[in-house]
Amino acid sequence: MTKEERLIEFDKYIIDHLANARAAALTNDLRMAYHHAYRAMQELLHSAQWQRASDELDEMCSTKYPAEFGLGVIRFSYGGSSRIPKWDLIIDKLKETITAQDKDVKRLMRGLVNE
Repeated sequence: MTKEERLIEFDKYIIDHLANARAAALTNDLRMAYHHAYRAMQELLHSAQWQRASDELDEMCSTKYPAEFGLGVIRFSYGGSSRIPKWDLIIDKLKETITAQDKDVKRLMRGLVNE
């Protein structure tokens, strides 16, 4: 397999897992959503694709999805937070999502923010 073919396979793997994660999150099947999101994020973080990880986290923390989904993926990705662009903005977006869904920001974000 050539390097280009490996990159295509890698990209397909990420896209498939993220699509499955988003679909599961929309049906509130958080177990499957986490499973697929973690697999995709693990590969992105392991391969140092920081900007792409940032873009995906930004999307998963939006109000399109349950706040718990974004929160779980943020907690999983926390180890790379110093390298992920816009980390603070993504955390702020997650706070907005939690608030928009009438949930307790302080309780859900415990350990992630100092408030």
